[in-house]
Amino acid sequence: MRWQVSTANTFPFLMSLEVLRERVGQLKALMAERGRDFSQLSISTIGNAKELKQNPDKLTALEELGVQEMILFMGAPQVNATLAELEEAAQALMS
Repeated sequence: MRWQVSTANTFPFLMSLEVLRERVGQLKALMAERGRDFSQLSISTIGNAKELKQNPDKLTALEELGVQEMILFMGAPQVNATLAELEEAAQALMS
């Protein structure tokens, strides 16, 4: 089995949970073949507050796949808008 990379799905934040689940399965298999421990990996992904608010179960699904950290993408052009995005993210994550 080889790790397959396609330009359409290279980055985890662009992948559906189904594709990410498949890729993590491939990674686990490759690591097992080489005698490496998957639990020793630190896996991060990128997300945004709007996505989390629309799909609150995504964090649980990502955690089940082994994702330990989510880096929130804040793309607002002004400080006040960025602060509003941060507040929205906090509300989505704490609800």
